[in-house]
Amino acid sequence: APTEPAVSEVLAIEIKKFDPALAAGDRLQFRLRANATHSHRDKADQRGVRGKRADIVMSALHPLPRAARPDARSAVIESAGGAWLDRQAERSGFRLIGKPFVDSYQMLRIPRGDRTIAIGMLDFEGLLEVTEPNLFLQSLYHGFGRAKAFGGGLMLIRRN
Repeated sequence: APTEPAVSEVLAIEIKKFDPALAAGDRLQFRLRANATHSHRDKADQRGVRGKRADIVMSALHPLPRAARPDARSAVIESAGGAWLDRQAERSGFRLIGKPFVDSYQMLRIPRGDRTIAIGMLDFEGLLEVTEPNLFLQSLYHGFGRAKAFGGGLMLIRRN
């Protein structure tokens, strides 16, 4: 549930409502940082059991021989990232116009007790067209992908 920021004696906080007026057909430039994952199951897993989450880039690189991975990395980032974003668009009230530019892929390593969590972050930039304004606004509000606590999922938009 949304919460307003706490009152601060140090900072002057101004709260603005996020309620852009969008219509079907509006074209927007966007930037998105996302933890792009998919779920996969082993053949032995039972139906109805959610599969393990995996980073889309690492999943696409894993079947390749180790020696081939560095040369394939850029192409895999672009193709796997673009396919993931297409799937997000289909269920989030927008469509991509052209291929998005995948600016970077970086692995965040976060210490957690006696282990380290690795989170792959993709940075996208491109142009989109709103197809379902209410669904798109809801998706913007909730974010895209996983790892929102670590900066993933935020899409910045501006009119084209």
